[in-house]
Amino acid sequence: VLGVWGHHVFCATSPDEAVVMAISHASDIDLLISDYRLGGNVTAIDVIRAVHACLPRTVPTYILTGDTSPQRIHEASELGFPLLHKPIDAHTLRAILDP
Repeated sequence: VLGVWGHHVFCATSPDEAVVMAISHASDIDLLISDYRLGGNVTAIDVIRAVHACLPRTVPTYILTGDTSPQRIHEASELGFPLLHKPIDAHTLRAILDP
């Protein structure tokens, strides 16, 4: 959807790939959306911190989750980034792009 709306999207399949993309495209990244659970013991916390360390400026960051566990939602919200709940609809996505 983001691509159809004219945005250039970088999709990483691992934390390492996210860091490489952040380094390679730092000036092009205007928004970060990360799923909360990324496989194994990796969460958005790890990836967001690593990617933010590679960027020259602060970018709006959102965490996407389908988890409804109060504990997981609390963990994600402690990061201080807004949570988006799956499935995310186009109107919600558009609202974060055009605040």
